[in-house]
Formats: sequence, structure tokens, C-alpha cells
Amino acid sequence: MKSFLFIILLAVFASEPPKDFEQANADFIRDLQEYYTKVSTIQAEFHQQKVSALFTETLVSRGLFLYSRPDKVRWEQKSPTPNYFILNGNTFIQFDGKEVSKSANGNAQSAMIKKFILGTIDGSLLQDKSFTKTLKDEGASMLVQLVPNDKRMKKRVQLISLQFNKKSKLLQQLKIVESEIEYTQITFTKQLVNKPIATEKFN
Repeated sequence: MKSFLFIILLAVFASEPPKDFEQANADFIRDLQEYYTKVSTIQAEFHQQKVSALFTETLVSRGLFLYSRPDKVRWEQKSPTPNYFILNGNTFIQFDGKEVSKSANGNAQSAMIKKFILGTIDGSLLQDKSFTKTLKDEGASMLVQLVPNDKRMKKRVQLISLQFNKKSKLLQQLKIVESEIEYTQITFTKQLVNKPIATEKFN
């Protein structure tokens, strides 16, 4: 859970790009945001790898990600130990493997998670002036690299990479680099768009 919370921090250093390159980037962000106005739900499996100086081996976890427009999210880890958190409007629900806790009005932490997840899904995060960004066309995918402008954030996270499939507009991979030897990488697979999701998944 804690490793996932680092996702909230972003941006990247770049020299002045040519105008046609800037236009291509602007077009991609516009198309991304336009596409997500038509998305009502997303379901995907995730595979997360955590590399840290605190552990001798890479920590691997797997689970399920669910999104329902406009502001419902379920992030459920199924292995190695079951746990989950749910965002439902302003309500934040968390199961730590033992008990469930709920905050009716949310809190600062859940607000940050909500901003990042929903902003990543619809592309609005890429317009956030709090971060610097660069986009790199990799053929079938678009790589968005982000670095936090805030000095306090930079002490926690050096770089975040978001890899979007150019055709489907879906997020394929997310990598959070905390230091030269520490990072979290999340890969999304088996993604389904606009398929019904049971309401109870968000309660």
C-alpha cells in the first residue's frame, strides 16, 4: 500500500523541443482526454515489482484494478497477502488484511491518491502545472516522464514514467523511481473497457 502511495508525485527535465514535437505531444494529451470522456469503466489485472534497499529480493504482488466513472476506484492486491483500498466519491475504504477502516470524508492522503489515479486515467494530470513533463513517442506507445517540482517531493521520488498504449489510450505500465537503486513498477494487463462492474465492488 505504502509503495503505491508514492504514485502521487511527478515530472521531467527537458531542453526546448521543436514546435512540431510540442504539437504532437499536445495532440496526444488532447486525444487522451477526449477518449476518456467516453470511458465509463476499466478493469485490469496488475503485476507490481518493488525493488528496495530494505529487501534482498524483489517484492512481487498481483491483483485487480477497477474504475467506474466518475470517481470510483478499487485497488485490490490478491497475492502474496490480500488487501485493498477503495475510493468512492469522498469515501476512502481500506482493508489491511485484518480489518476494514472507512473515512466518510476522506483525508489528505486519500485525496492525493484520488487526484493521481483519476488524473492519470483521463490525462488531466498531464496538464497539472505542479509538475514538469516530457513525452517520448516509442512507436506503439507514448512514454510520459514526470518529476516533482516540489523539493520535498523530490526527496521521495526522482522520476515517474507512465507508458500509454497509443492505440487503446490505456495505461500499460507505471514506474516510480525513488532513488538510483529503488523503484516500483506496475504493469497492467487484460484490460477491459466499458464492461459492467458490480456496485458492491466499491462499497
